[in-house]
Amino acid sequence: MKESNNLTYFVANRIKQLRKKKGLTQEQLSLESDLDIKYINKLENYRFSPKIDTLEKIMDTLNISYSDFFEFEKLTDFPLVDELLNSLSDLSQDERQQKVLAILQLLK
Repeated sequence: MKESNNLTYFVANRIKQLRKKKGLTQEQLSLESDLDIKYINKLENYRFSPKIDTLEKIMDTLNISYSDFFEFEKLTDFPLVDELLNSLSDLSQDERQQKVLAILQLLK
């Protein structure tokens, strides 16, 4: 996957995650942010990345700040995986590599 696609996927997933957290449908988000529902759908399905002003519109509608939007603390929907990833992030690169290789061996 290209590096630029990583950001597209992150933004799309984050918009979808925050929209659902606020209890909004794609249609409600589109109405409240004055954006076409097809546009919201394409954003959430990785068709393209929003322009900065469009992202700001969505963030305003969701009542979320830049720092909250780009928060990386919750990495997955699985608390144990989040705990594992946080634990690995505290290790040196060599230790992290050794632990990951050990985990991969266990999974085989």
